[in-house]
This record gives sequence, structure tokens and C-alpha cells, in this order.
Amino acid sequence: MFCENCGSSILNSDQYCTNCGVLIRNVPNKTSKNTTRSLKDYIEKVFDVEKNVYVLEQGTARMNSYMQGLGHPGHPQQPQIQKPESVFADLGDFIVICGIIGAIIGLIVAVSTSSHQYEGFFMNLILTFFSGFGWARIGIGFLIGAAIVLAILSLMAIKSRSDSNKENKQAAQRYENIVVQDRQRVSIELSKRNQVLQFFNATDNELANTRQTLAQVYDLNIIHPNYRNFVAVASFHQYFDTGRCTTLDGPNGAYNLYEAERRQNMIIGQLDTVIGQLEQIKNNQYMLYDAINESNRKIDKITQISEMALDYNRANAENSAIIANNTRITKNNMETLAAIETYKFLKE
Repeated sequence: MFCENCGSSILNSDQYCTNCGVLIRNVPNKTSKNTTRSLKDYIEKVFDVEKNVYVLEQGTARMNSYMQGLGHPGHPQQPQIQKPESVFADLGDFIVICGIIGAIIGLIVAVSTSSHQYEGFFMNLILTFFSGFGWARIGIGFLIGAAIVLAILSLMAIKSRSDSNKENKQAAQRYENIVVQDRQRVSIELSKRNQVLQFFNATDNELANTRQTLAQVYDLNIIHPNYRNFVAVASFHQYFDTGRCTTLDGPNGAYNLYEAERRQNMIIGQLDTVIGQLEQIKNNQYMLYDAINESNRKIDKITQISEMALDYNRANAENSAIIANNTRITKNNMETLAAIETYKFLKE
């Protein structure tokens, strides 16, 4: 066997390296049992980091989408000026109405003032037409009728104008209220956006650190580059946890089993497809199913707290949830980075 510290050849019975003096029992040796246990632990660490990346990516994406919708002024439509309704469609209608009413009144006036005393209205009307002053009386009656009609129409026009002015004022007031309310909304949302931005920046920074941790773990080259993703690592973790696999490569290794299940459509390999068809993986990819459900609950909590950021008392009280989540991820990152040295012997 070899010393994992310096690489010197040592005997299986040696407790200390004859070259560097390291206590052999404190250095993982590459026996089958220890290798399997260490590989299982390594995959579990990678799985945890992948979960954290998923939570942070989805959380920042939701927060960013929410922020983008805040603080945009609305564009309320200005009310159209209502013109007073015309009593008649045009001047011709006015003349016709005046003529009809005036003629009727004129005839009545002419007959009533006639000196003829024959029985019957129409007989007096006929005689009035042929009398010397008949047409004059009719004309006077027409003017009286036109004056009456004009007075009525003027009153109607005044009322119509008054109603229109009242309606225009009410519409203008409603528009002004909408504008004021929209300005207040924008002001509130801009303030809220600044609060959400603080949550976003903290989470985004944690995401950058966690991605860096994940890259360092993968850089050990223990897992083949083709399988360095959340879905594949979740399956590997499930295989090792249930004892279906003890190695990554080889005919009975995790790579081969994973590819076989994909070809048989027993599992889904794309994360986007998994998210959209989550219930379909419940049986064959239950570790991934549980991880995504657990992660989604954390994401909902993070985004819910960030969206109520304007409620300062409540937000400050529940801000601890985001801090606790980020602290947990930071601790996990530190533990993973600290464990990297112990996994280096697994490199192929």
C-alpha cells in the first residue's frame, strides 16, 4: 500500500509512514470498504451542495423577477371631454320645429283675434286667410311660437351644458385621484424594491460562493464531467444509499446503471423536465423528488419574506429565516471544502 500523505510505499502492518511519519490509521486507506464509504460520503456532500445551488438559483431568480415588476409608473388614460348634447342635430331641425310650433300658435292667435264669429274653428280659419290682417296675425303668432320654442331650447341647452361640465369635473377628479394613487404606489414600491435588493444581494453572494464550492468539489475529478449535475448526482446518491452500487465506473457502477435507466425511460435526466413533471419521478428518483420538494419550500419561504420587505417589523422578525438559510449553506460550504483533502485519494 502507499502513504496517502507522501505516496511512499508502506506495509499493510505499518502504523506510521517510514518516510514522513504520518499515522497511517488517520489517513484513509484505499481498501474496498473504506473507499466505498468515502465515495458515498463524497457523493452525499456533492448532492447537498447541488441542492443549495438549486435553492439559491431559484430564489434569486424569483426575487429578481419580483423586483423587476416594482416601481413602474402606470399610464392612466385621460378622460375625454364630454361635449354638451345638442338639443337638435342641426339648424334645419331647429327651423322646422320652430316653424311647425310657430304656425300652430300663429293660426290659433289669428283665429282667436278674428272679427268673424262663425261657428266652427275651420270656418273662422278660412275667413281669416282672406281678411286683410289675417296673414299679419299669423305672422305675429309664428313669432310668439318661435320665441317660446327658443326659450325652451335655451333652457335645455343650459341644462345640457351644466350636466356636461359636472361630468367633466367628476371625470377630471377621478383621473387626478388615479394619478395620485399611482404616484404613491410607485413611491412605496421603489422603497420596497430597495429592501428586496438587500435580500437579493445577500442571497446572490451566497450563490456565488456555493457555486465556487461546487466547482472545487468537482475539480477533484472523482465524478466524470458528463455527470456533474443535480439530477445525475441525486441518482448516484440514491444508488449508493440503497446499496445498488459501490463504485462509479465499471459494469456494475453508478454510471452504467444511470445510463441504463435513462435508456429505459425509468428516470428523467433533464432538470427542467423534472421540475415540470415532478410527480412522475416520485418512485424511481425519490431522493431527487424529496430534495426538490424540500428546496421549493425553502425557496417559497425566501421569496415570501423578500416580497413583504416593506413591512419592516415583520420582515426584520422573519429575516432570520433567510439569514439562517444562508448561514446553513455557508457552514455546509466550509465543511465540504474542509473535507476535500480527505477525498483526494478517491481520484482515479
